[in-house]
Amino acid sequence: MTGHRRQHSNGVVLSSQETPPPSPLRSSYPFDPVTIHAWLINQGLETAKVETIVGGFCDRLLDAGLPLARGYAALATLHPLILAHGYTWARAGRGVAQDQFSHARAGANWNNSPFLYMLNNRILKLNRRLAGPQAVLDFPALQEFSAQGLTDWLGLVYGFGWAAERMRGGQIGLVTSWATDRPEGFTEPELRVLEELMGTLALALKAATAYPIMQGLLDTYLGADAARHVLSGEVQLGTVQRMDAALFFADLRGFTALSDQLGSEAVVGMLNQYLACIGEPVREQGGQILKFMGDGVLATFAIEGAGGQTCDKALEAALDALDRVATLNRERAAAGMPVLELDIALHRGEVMYGNVGTADRLDFTVVGPAVNEAARMEVLCKPLARHLVVSRSFRDATGEAAERLMSLGEHALRDVREAREIFTVVRVPENQVTPPQRG
Repeated sequence: MTGHRRQHSNGVVLSSQETPPPSPLRSSYPFDPVTIHAWLINQGLETAKVETIVGGFCDRLLDAGLPLARGYAALATLHPLILAHGYTWARAGRGVAQDQFSHARAGANWNNSPFLYMLNNRILKLNRRLAGPQAVLDFPALQEFSAQGLTDWLGLVYGFGWAAERMRGGQIGLVTSWATDRPEGFTEPELRVLEELMGTLALALKAATAYPIMQGLLDTYLGADAARHVLSGEVQLGTVQRMDAALFFADLRGFTALSDQLGSEAVVGMLNQYLACIGEPVREQGGQILKFMGDGVLATFAIEGAGGQTCDKALEAALDALDRVATLNRERAAAGMPVLELDIALHRGEVMYGNVGTADRLDFTVVGPAVNEAARMEVLCKPLARHLVVSRSFRDATGEAAERLMSLGEHALRDVREAREIFTVVRVPENQVTPPQRG
């Protein structure tokens, strides 16, 4: 692209060929955009769903006489698995197709897209004719659109002002495109009215995505149930409630000693492998991970009623985790890599669930004697030569799984006044693998 460059009002450097023209009088527009502005504002205030806003916006443009054949909007997000959400509107059927892009899916299509070119070159607007002697098909996507019969394409980029240095453009934002199949393409007044409306659309979509992004982050860092409580307004120190729960306390035996021998990156990679073996079964059985404590995990399964089904699920999660660790250990040992052993304690008791911490730094977690007792139980795994220990209160609350548990007798727990009867599963999956000898 050629032409001099100038500083845009928001600090983005634009090519002169992509600089929006001065705002014209609305009398030159093909339709009055006021009603669409008002509708978008209302949708943003009501935090409507993104697909509702995109679909309704495109329908209104078409109804107003704009020869729109395709509309597209993609919004970046903050999520450990998802990079962005995409929404495509098509005139045929007036439906909105949704897609999501994982961090791993940002492949060739994205790397060769006009949007990446715009972000890398800090260009907010790009207009391309797709048919006729003035056609410029300099991206694979534009070549596809041209082959589909589209004749004109307008791409626009908006930042939301939410800093995200590791993302393209340095912030969360919106990329959007609009295309027609009318032979002569968009007229200049049509392009101008689209640009005017885009700012309001971007604001509406920013409002629509703020809450889901916040909810997703809280789900990721607090757990889904804790996040629900926080978002419902339970945000003050001391806001707690009593909860009957099955407690799942897991610890990786030998991690501290091994981490002293390995480099930091190897330790983090190894730890994530083992924590995945623990966390995924908990999630699949309906539990909630409240804390990753270095090499340990504290999870809860909320109990309603007698608790038999809940405790059975917690036990199933524990056995599944031990099986997965056994498989991982075989793979790591075969590759000459060090391995860890997993110990799990299952306990049932009443806990206080809610905000603990200081006035302005809170942790939404569980506290109480039952939590401490579960932690003390886990320490018994090594002297009892077991990888799973279960309390009497947990065993008594199980359903069909009760017949799989056998007593290991009574044992003293540190800081617990009376000895406790401890149980284990009759046949616990074996996860011990002799670590490779080091020279």
